Amino acid sequence: MIHTELHLVELLGTTLNSRDEADALFARMKADLLATDSYVLNFSGVKFTSRSFADQFHKLKIRWQAEFIVPIVLENMHEQTLAILGAVAQTQQERRHKVANIPTGQLPDFNAAFKFLQTI
Repeated sequence: MIHTELHLVELLGTTLNSRDEADALFARMKADLLATDSYVLNFSGVKFTSRSFADQFHKLKIRWQAEFIVPIVLENMHEQTLAILGAVAQTQQERRHKVANIPTGQLPDFNAAFKFLQTI
């Protein structure tokens, strides 16, 4: 088995600030997809992770898991990074919107609509 370890500090620096950085990371992984059996993302040395990066990272990781069989292992994450990833994971739950069946009607013209609104 071939494991590819990516050191985020070398690729992105000590602060993970933007959605673009998460996009770049996953684009890099996708480019090497055929050459590995798994990815290890080493967060050693990462001092700060923004909510924007964490939000996009989480979305892309979910899509990755649905699309590819190559696992992603996260290592050496700072407590702040773990906390922010946990927070965005809770906000990205699939939401089902309720559809209400509201009766509607038609009014023949603007004057009829105006008169109707005056009665409300």
